[in-house]
Amino acid sequence: MTRFADPARCPDCRATLTPGSLLCPACRLDLSGELGQRLFTLLTDADSVLVQMRSRSAAPVPAGAPTPGTRVPVGAGGPGLPPQPAPPGGPAPFPSAPAPRPAVRASSVPQVLLGLGALTLLVAISLFFAVTWAALGPDGRAVVLVLLTLATSAVTAELARRDLRGATEALGLVSLGLVAGDVFAARDAGWLHPGNGAQMSLVLGTVLLVAGTTSALALTRTRAGRLVSGEVVAALGAACVAGGIADSGWGSTAGRLVVAVPLVALLAVMARLLGQLVPGGPSDSAFLPLPEPGRTPRRRRLLPMQAETAGIALVTVAAWLALAGTALERVFDDLTLAGVWGGSGLPLLAAAVYAALPALLPGLRAARVTALAVAVAPLTVLLTAPAFDESGTTLALVMAVATLVLAVVLATGPLPWVRAAGSGLLVTVPVLVAHSLELLVAGLRAFAAAVEKGWDGSLTGRLDPPVGGLAAPWVLPAALLVLVVTGFAVHRAATGSRPSAEQVRRVSETSAIVAVHGGLLVLRTPVVALLAVMLLTTLRVGIDGLRGHPRMTQAAAAWSSFALGALALTLSAYDEWLTLLACLVLGGLAALHHRSPALGGWAAWGGGLVLGPLGALGLWAGTSLLEVRGDWAALVVLLALGAWVVLRGLADTEGSGEHPVRDPWTDPVVGVEVGTIAAAALTAVVGVMVFSPLDLQAPWTSVHLTVAGVVASIVSLTREERRRVAGWAAFVLLTAASWVRLSDIGVHQPEAYTVPSALVLLVVGWFHLRQHPAAGTMRAWSSGLGLALVPSLLWVLADPVSLRALLLGLVCLGLVLLGTSRRWAAPFVWGAAVGTVLVLRMVAPVALLVGPFLVFAVGGVLLLVVGATWEHRLKDAERLRRYVDGLR
Repeated sequence: MTRFADPARCPDCRATLTPGSLLCPACRLDLSGELGQRLFTLLTDADSVLVQMRSRSAAPVPAGAPTPGTRVPVGAGGPGLPPQPAPPGGPAPFPSAPAPRPAVRASSVPQVLLGLGALTLLVAISLFFAVTWAALGPDGRAVVLVLLTLATSAVTAELARRDLRGATEALGLVSLGLVAGDVFAARDAGWLHPGNGAQMSLVLGTVLLVAGTTSALALTRTRAGRLVSGEVVAALGAACVAGGIADSGWGSTAGRLVVAVPLVALLAVMARLLGQLVPGGPSDSAFLPLPEPGRTPRRRRLLPMQAETAGIALVTVAAWLALAGTALERVFDDLTLAGVWGGSGLPLLAAAVYAALPALLPGLRAARVTALAVAVAPLTVLLTAPAFDESGTTLALVMAVATLVLAVVLATGPLPWVRAAGSGLLVTVPVLVAHSLELLVAGLRAFAAAVEKGWDGSLTGRLDPPVGGLAAPWVLPAALLVLVVTGFAVHRAATGSRPSAEQVRRVSETSAIVAVHGGLLVLRTPVVALLAVMLLTTLRVGIDGLRGHPRMTQAAAAWSSFALGALALTLSAYDEWLTLLACLVLGGLAALHHRSPALGGWAAWGGGLVLGPLGALGLWAGTSLLEVRGDWAALVVLLALGAWVVLRGLADTEGSGEHPVRDPWTDPVVGVEVGTIAAAALTAVVGVMVFSPLDLQAPWTSVHLTVAGVVASIVSLTREERRRVAGWAAFVLLTAASWVRLSDIGVHQPEAYTVPSALVLLVVGWFHLRQHPAAGTMRAWSSGLGLALVPSLLWVLADPVSLRALLLGLVCLGLVLLGTSRRWAAPFVWGAAVGTVLVLRMVAPVALLVGPFLVFAVGGVLLLVVGATWEHRLKDAERLRRYVDGLR
């Protein structure tokens, strides 16, 4: 019988599981953890359900009962069976396949038709007046427009009475459009006498506001329920009223907006009150999709005057933004204390008050907090604006005090109301950060100027930051501390909880370090003092990591000390004594990281990596203090690095007696070797390319390569685990040194360059064959024989008639005989191959004298041989066929 929850089999591929293992050996499905337990529980429940179904299936079926798989209507029962109760609402039909969704909904068709009809009607009216404009005259046009307005309004009312919502909206929009035309026609006819465009905007807006609101309220008592287009037109009328007030000629623009904002807001409140007083109309059926077969249509109630309220509220927001922008412009035109707080700042104060008024209304708390936050921002600008006319120091001080006040409010005030104070930080913090960045950039320029001295400075030199016209230097550390305090306050206001003591301590220490260094950068600080502070900070951070400080992980301490040390080492380029001091301090810290048993992996590897470069730089600084020439200083540094590598290898050998296999990426010793090799290569390049005269660059290059090759040879002899790599490195370095020297003295024969190296390779191969008797000669001697024969062969190909060709041929003959007699493959193959090429090169001039008939002769012989061979194979095939046919 089938069993789903089988602990011995995989639930996916049904393979047999290894006892005690939760990993399928076939499909590698992991059955451990919570997911595996959930799956086993589900499969166990499935087994239980399957057992119950088997029991039910095994029970006897009464006569006349429906067989499994047949459909029985709900509520019906078979013979001998009681009728089943039907679900509420009658029997449920069998589900059928859903009908395909139409490309265009049924409700969309009348909407499109009504919209097109309204647009067509407006165009027709416009064309009518364009044609009959001159004939009717101003009064006639006004009368006709009024009559049309009354006619379309009457038709709109009748359509609303019949609950044709879509048609009501379309024709109502036409009627309200005609109302706007009535206003312009009345002006042209002389019935209205607006003085200017602003007054015309006021008249038009008032008429549209009254007409739209009236039509919307009137239709709430009909079956249509409401007129959305009327509410939208009323909102547009409110916008025209606000624009007319703002463009009026009395007072200033800001003063007119101070009047317009509360007026438009009052209109929005009145629209809201009217919507609450008027009972809701019937459901909005015209704009809902037609009900689909078998599905109940949705019904939703729309609040009257809701669209008008939202539209006028948007007009209010736009007017407030215009007021805030105009008020800001007016404030910054006169930044004196008397100007800002005496008269020019009153519009901005009014904008703040207007924004704060919604916070007094009952409603959503989040909206009230947002309104209060919007009010805090312009109020902060108003209070701090006079400082923008003062010096950078005064402005930064005012912004710092304002930021601290806002931070105190955020840290101590009741939630969530104090979050509104955060908008004030959007005004003060950017200004504070901008002044701090200006000072920091000036300090970094002074830092770069000190580095550019390049050992031309002195121990009494100072930084000279270009801080003229900027804030006072103390602003940088003060601003950083203020920002840290503000960050803690914002954390409390945002999360509702105060930061832990550990977080406060960690951020405070980091901020104090940055503030001290930033302050020293912008002051005329002695370079020695700044370097001392940077080195002490690096030591403190590095030693905290070594001690396992709870506030700093070892990896963070290692990377932080590396970054701070790199900055300190960069600044030490100001003077040789400073470089020597920085190398000693940082080298000691790197040695502690390298040798510390508490550290491992990348931290110790990185500590060893910088030991070599720090030692080389410190030694070079010492030779510069002794006025040693640069090329000789590079040689001294190379010798010191070589001695360091050799002595360290000897110390490791004496200490442990063996050399374990090391991981090149995490072993600290490998880090030391990599750093030392990089320092030696850079020293050699700088010593030759920068400090050596042009005529002595080749000799110095040969000397440096020789020193490096000798060191590599000693390492290969003293350290068994480095013997292979160091040995080949020594061979390459010494070979390159000899080639450079030969080229410098004018030797152009290839054998002088290749034969010594080839002999070394052959000797190495000989020892390899003695230690490994089963090894082949091709692997041991191919590199040496190729290096000895191929360069000479290339010269012989260019000049075949020479002593070199004779000697090369004799050598090839000797190699062939040697390989044949001693049964060595390498001498035989290389001698035969090179000798064959040499012989063919000798025959080439003679072959050119034989003439073209030789080509035809060879071609004819080849064709005859191929033809005869082909015919012979065909006869053999025919003979085989006859033999097979004769078999019985």
